[in-house]
Amino acid sequence: MADSLSRSLAESLIKNDDSKAVENDAPDIHEQTTLMANALKQALAPLMTMRMDEKLAIDSSTDQSGKLIVNSLNRLNKIFDGYE
Repeated sequence: MADSLSRSLAESLIKNDDSKAVENDAPDIHEQTTLMANALKQALAPLMTMRMDEKLAIDSSTDQSGKLIVNSLNRLNKIFDGYE
């Protein structure tokens, strides 16, 4: 997501740069874009970490639920085997 946003920001800045005269003391557009992209990635990093933490919690919960289901089915099979 950060890469996509930084690419579209770079394209937008380049298009705007093409339509304006560049002054000699203006910073390089590519340097500005790189700095903005890095700042955006750093800003979004905690969100990605939170999403990964949520995914791991869901995976762990799903694993525990699966184990409970398997144990319950095994107990049911033992009960039904006892009636045969």
